[in-house]
Amino acid sequence: MTFTPPGTYSQEVNGHLVETVVICGAGGLEVEYRLDGQPIDPETAGLSFTEGAQSFHRVVGAEDGDGPDYLFDGGWWIEDRTDGVSCEPYEGPVWEDFTDESILVTEIIWADAYLRDVRCPQLSPGSVEEDCVVGFDYLRRATVDGRLLEIGFDCAEAGVGEAWWVVDGVMVTNRFYHPPEWNKEDYEEWVVAPWRDLYGDTVYDYVAHVHWLDGEAFVFDIGRVKIDLNLEAFIEGDNCVLLDWSTTES
Repeated sequence: MTFTPPGTYSQEVNGHLVETVVICGAGGLEVEYRLDGQPIDPETAGLSFTEGAQSFHRVVGAEDGDGPDYLFDGGWWIEDRTDGVSCEPYEGPVWEDFTDESILVTEIIWADAYLRDVRCPQLSPGSVEEDCVVGFDYLRRATVDGRLLEIGFDCAEAGVGEAWWVVDGVMVTNRFYHPPEWNKEDYEEWVVAPWRDLYGDTVYDYVAHVHWLDGEAFVFDIGRVKIDLNLEAFIEGDNCVLLDWSTTES
């Protein structure tokens, strides 16, 4: 991936030029995706997180191709509207990746925790009565300004399972996962086939979160996840390939 100022990211893929163009205009941050110089509207694209005048954008996209899929990536950007509109690239923390690890949770401050099946029943929002060790298949750790950030998650039938976002042992929020509500014999007709019609043989998800705590923004990033749209992958129940960790689409 090469970068050309002010915001063009380009890559040759199977003889095709894949470009992600980031523009900061009067209306804020805009993104244009191009394939061989022609603008396209990718099947999946982008994440945005906003609090007050500040927005974090994860510029990413995916398009089903004849052969390899086309993956667009423009990195993280910050848009600020405090005084006019300004945009600048954001370099996130350096993550360490682990498997079959656990997180020590000392508190849950996520206000809606009671709506979910939180796996630390002795902990409630604002509680510090008892620690809880939560195991995950995958764990990412990074240190930012002396604070420990942790992401714990598993793979599930349709991609990344429930993800926990933790700062210094405090679970600040999570991404809830609800498994498909179909019998496995119905996956092909009701789940897999419609997805395949829309996206081809695969779906790409980008899993990230930005949480503001004590006036500071903490950026959590799992990366791009590839989900196979075949019945066997759904039935196996561990259906996600972490492209940013283990492999790169070419």
